[in-house]
Amino acid sequence: RRVIFRVENITANFADWMGLRKTHQVWGALLRYISPYVVYMIVTSLHAVVKLRDHLIRFSTFDYKEHKVLFPQATRHHAERDLTGLLKYLLNYGYYKFGLEITLIGLVSSIAYRRDVLGLTYIVWLIIILCLTRVQCARIWDIFHLYFVISVLLQYLYLLNFPPNLCSHQNIWMLLDESARTFIKSRLMLDFIVLLLISRQRKAFKAEMRYFNEPAYDGGDNKNVIHNIAQLGHVYFDNPTHDFCSYVRNYSDVFKTAVFCGFFWVTLAIVFMGGVCSMDMLSLGYLIFALIFLLQGSEVYLQNI
Repeated sequence: RRVIFRVENITANFADWMGLRKTHQVWGALLRYISPYVVYMIVTSLHAVVKLRDHLIRFSTFDYKEHKVLFPQATRHHAERDLTGLLKYLLNYGYYKFGLEITLIGLVSSIAYRRDVLGLTYIVWLIIILCLTRVQCARIWDIFHLYFVISVLLQYLYLLNFPPNLCSHQNIWMLLDESARTFIKSRLMLDFIVLLLISRQRKAFKAEMRYFNEPAYDGGDNKNVIHNIAQLGHVYFDNPTHDFCSYVRNYSDVFKTAVFCGFFWVTLAIVFMGGVCSMDMLSLGYLIFALIFLLQGSEVYLQNI
């Protein structure tokens, strides 16, 4: 019995797999290759110059304390005075106040864009976070952060593929066109942006838990006041926020009224538009609930929580 083996001698190039490739002699081709690195070096250099200048100014004024916010004088109380104080406070602690909502918006955007099994696991995390309180979310946030780190790492390793000498010619990328590969890269980039949001919210949760029982924190607190409102009339409750809907004092109250009252109608308009533009049974539910809330109007704010 005779067995014939057919062996091919193929030269494997590790340079492209390591991130190095030979470009053409044309100046434009070389510029396209090094332009991301040049932009990164310029940005990091500008950041180092700004940090050094800030350090020298603080050293000359004998202010050795490094400030973590953009406007150290703007606190939660300044946000109630005027529009300028409100904008400064939002620049300082905007993500501390609304970071969880921004992260959930990014997570929903990733779910809607992916539409795969991994996106289904994101839906499970979304449901869990929506069912928990803010304190409970802070306790499990490290697990959620670790899950997203592992997810992004595994996706990148999947895109990286194995070294050329360990890959056969009939690998997965020969079965996919370039548009499909670009789609996978874009999904990974969107997940990386969501990972950045989750990482920032992790720092916000740490600051929130550190100053949970300290009312003197400049960023204020994120405690839920629903239980205090439920006992209104039986237990004394001092509302720390001014009634900006009934008594408008400045442009800050006008801005908050437009956001918290006007966006109710904007949300209903978006839901109604989503129901009109879709042709399925779910869109019928959008239309029904949008019409119900439109009929109730601002009386929704007067209902019990």
